[in-house]
Amino acid sequence: ATVEGLNRMDARTGGIERIPGFQGRQYHEKIYKYLQNIYKDGQPLASISQPGDYANMEDTFDLEKLTQVLVVSVGEGAGGSVYDYGWLESAAGDTLWAMDNLRKTFYLNGAYKNRIQLRIMSLEPGSYRIKYESDDSHSYGKWNDVVPKDSIMWGINTFTISDADAQWIQRLIDTGEKTSFIDAEITYCLQYSSKGFLWTGTEQGLSRYELKNREITNSFQNTDKYGAVNNIRIDDILEDREGVLWLATSRGLSRFEPKTGQYQSFDERQGLPSAQLRSITEDAAGDLWISSLSGISKYEKNRQGTNPGFINFDLRDGLQGYTFYINSVCSTPNGELFFGGKNGMNSFFPGMINNDPPRIVLSNLFISNQPIRVGVEDSPLSRSLLETESIILAHDQNDLSFEFAPIHFSRPDKNQILYKLEGYQDEWVNDGRRFASFTNLDPGEYTLKIRAVSSNGITSEKDKNLHITIRLPWWQTTWAYISYGILFVLGIFIIDRIQRFRLTQRERSLARIREAELRLQVAESENQRKTKELEEARHLQLSLLPEKLPDLPNLEIAVYMKTATEVGGDYYDYSLSADGTLNIVFGDASGHGMRAGTMVTLMKGLFSADHGKGEIANFLQNSSTIIKNLRFDRVMMALTLIRIKENKMAFSSAGMPPAYLYRHARQRVEEICLQSVPLGAIKDQIYQVQEEHIESGDTLLLMSDGLPELRNPNGLIFDYPRVEQIFRESAQESPQKIIDQLVKAGDEWSLDRVPEDDITFMVLKVV
Repeated sequence: ATVEGLNRMDARTGGIERIPGFQGRQYHEKIYKYLQNIYKDGQPLASISQPGDYANMEDTFDLEKLTQVLVVSVGEGAGGSVYDYGWLESAAGDTLWAMDNLRKTFYLNGAYKNRIQLRIMSLEPGSYRIKYESDDSHSYGKWNDVVPKDSIMWGINTFTISDADAQWIQRLIDTGEKTSFIDAEITYCLQYSSKGFLWTGTEQGLSRYELKNREITNSFQNTDKYGAVNNIRIDDILEDREGVLWLATSRGLSRFEPKTGQYQSFDERQGLPSAQLRSITEDAAGDLWISSLSGISKYEKNRQGTNPGFINFDLRDGLQGYTFYINSVCSTPNGELFFGGKNGMNSFFPGMINNDPPRIVLSNLFISNQPIRVGVEDSPLSRSLLETESIILAHDQNDLSFEFAPIHFSRPDKNQILYKLEGYQDEWVNDGRRFASFTNLDPGEYTLKIRAVSSNGITSEKDKNLHITIRLPWWQTTWAYISYGILFVLGIFIIDRIQRFRLTQRERSLARIREAELRLQVAESENQRKTKELEEARHLQLSLLPEKLPDLPNLEIAVYMKTATEVGGDYYDYSLSADGTLNIVFGDASGHGMRAGTMVTLMKGLFSADHGKGEIANFLQNSSTIIKNLRFDRVMMALTLIRIKENKMAFSSAGMPPAYLYRHARQRVEEICLQSVPLGAIKDQIYQVQEEHIESGDTLLLMSDGLPELRNPNGLIFDYPRVEQIFRESAQESPQKIIDQLVKAGDEWSLDRVPEDDITFMVLKVV
């Protein structure tokens, strides 16, 4: 076995026959001679020659009639992929042929990754394009392995050939493609079969070579129906006495039945210490011995029952080490086995194993995690567990635990114990513990079965059985069900009496309901009256607002108001002084309903009377005193007053939320917040006035507390920082678009619910 495939030698003649593997298969030698001549003397239709690293090249050619074309592509391919390759496209960009499947390529010469593929094509008249791509290594002139002696072919070329040459070359190509080969790069092991053929193990799986007709079958590695050796490296093969194949692979042990084509796989889950197997052999008794990266294992393939099939041996059993080598195994005629490993080799006779069966000791019983002692009051044990064959338990003694142990003195640490509770589980349990626990068992009959297996795989002569009876609770006994029947009859009698009483009470309830309905009608009438009054108050509130906004050459103004479920107190207004000064009030009366509407009406009158004649601070102070003297109880008016003339703005606030001023030149937002109390809170309150210089592009946002204090369904408020962020992001837009952004954010926050307080905005932008 070589990296090129197999070599078959006739011992009588000394002749050697080459059986190709995938890497070493080649076209017929006549093809290579033909190519050498056509590359030397021929003129290609299109050519991409000597491509380097990271090539992405193309060339075109035109045909005027139906033409026989030879396409030759040479490039790098290994490890299941083609890295440097060419392809042929139509003028429309459709791929007509490509060298992109490594399994369809052939060996050129030099390194095994120097690959070639040919194609004879009958092309219609038209335009065509060849392309070539390469990666970052083993390109023309930058080889990282043995250089192909025909390196002039590296790339893709197309040649016009005669019909006769096309037929001749196609026959040779077909012969090469139909020639059997081992579909793998490396063959690791061989096994002669009693059926007269040879099994080969490769990095791709299993192949079969017929010695008589030289046919190679690779299909055993291409099916995963039974989940075994598809694309798995096989390091050793054994055909047992029944003709069954056992494969030591890189993923565990596989059993292959050639008659049915079925696989069965074994790995750590079935008891192997490692899935990286190295060698396999059969002893005189028909059992398998397997070496791996974690010691030696014995598989008793002919043993029936529930005991584990794998018996593992390690350093404490005398092994030279844990690591063994591939195919390093042999057996002598007298049955002695030899395994070679990293630190030497081991030899032994498989028959010299202790075959005495282990014994079983049931040592402890726990109920609800409490140990049960013999002879103690209320104990279900009257004698030792070793002598007990059955126990009877109450219904609440249904959380049981048992301790047990296998007794065998040949490697006692490797003894195993299996158990199952019949009536509760069907499968034997081998969890490596010497303890079993069963919780919340239903009343009924159970049998605990325990089986021991020695370190050599010998099963105990008989199972240890303990019969367990869990009684029914008293409420599920026969006498309990009789009592239930008596109570049922008595219950019917009581229900009848209760029903008669309920009928009497129902008549009384109906009378009370009729009386309540009359009261409800009165209440509904009163509610309709109040609703009408609130609606009239809402219309009053809206009628106090200006019908239209001022149309000024240096200012753009937009306003928005969304009223709440009740009449609120949001208010805005403006006036123009004789000297062109714009006076703006923006306020929010505390509370809701008629009181808030009355406060807005009063504020409307005060502002209309002033008409921008007096100073801002005096107007606010006088208004606060008037409201305080009117004794509106706790109803007050938060108000912002602004006067704008040319590029100057005077600003004052009485208990209103902060205003935000966007400075266009500096592209930042300034907060204007004057600490003060609402109008009507304190007599003779002095209010501050702040003056600002405003320029073209500056934008001012005024708002009530409706949006910042808007709550979402989780009870969280919108808050001022969120308002400021939205204003900052949209401040360069028009006033109406700024308001649209704020309204949209509020609706998304509250999921379009009607707000509990009015939401009002006013945006002014200096033009």
